[in-house]
Amino acid sequence: MSKPYSKSITYFCKDTGEKVTGDKYLHTKHWRGMREKAYEYYKGVCQRCGGDISLDSAEIHHRIYKRMGEENVSDLILYCKHCHHCLHKNRKGVHEANKGLHTLIPQLTASEKEEAYNILVSHFGLKGIGNDEGKEYRINKIQHEIKTLKKQLRRLYKEGETT
Repeated sequence: MSKPYSKSITYFCKDTGEKVTGDKYLHTKHWRGMREKAYEYYKGVCQRCGGDISLDSAEIHHRIYKRMGEENVSDLILYCKHCHHCLHKNRKGVHEANKGLHTLIPQLTASEKEEAYNILVSHFGLKGIGNDEGKEYRINKIQHEIKTLKKQLRRLYKEGETT
């Protein structure tokens, strides 16, 4: 299915009885219900970065489109706004955006390092490290915390605790 949200495709939502075109699908009662189910299923955790997110800011992404209107929760995945945007922007795998972080850091200017540090702290919900320590040290600490989060996510995927 090349354009699932097209005006030319019609979906029927069995649970709510709604019949809508693809461009109206994300505004149905059925979709709102699926969004809540997916949020509960993933326990409010972004499946890309591992951050906790509120239901209001949660974004649900279709893994597959073949059951639109009758989705299983496993057809959907939960993302924060930032990660969902990144996914649509470059379509790379989980955590791909952070893969080369260790090679990028040395090339940054002092102000860019400070900005990167602040973004990492706020996006991943990490605790900032005291101002008396150097920026390079703080960024290295954040990188270490990110690696730890990635390992935890990989372990959870292997154990089947998340998808």
